Amino acid sequence: MKRLVGIFFIVQAIVTYLILDALNQLSVSISEAAVHMKTGGLTLSWSDDLPLVTYVFLIIIVILGIYFTLAKEKKKGE
Repeated sequence: MKRLVGIFFIVQAIVTYLILDALNQLSVSISEAAVHMKTGGLTLSWSDDLPLVTYVFLIIIVILGIYFTLAKEKKKGE
């Protein structure tokens, strides 16, 4: 059972990272858009960095997943 939980944690952390990375690339704030008055050119700016807390949280989840995957289950009755 621990192995299953560990595999779930690892997969969940990887999928969460990929989703956040994809959403972070697409996020553009409309309020940060600026139109040049003479040429009509549109300038967009956005931050493509995920907060450090996100990386730390995902690394902790992966470490827990590895621990649960490699942990040996205790035998009952001994």
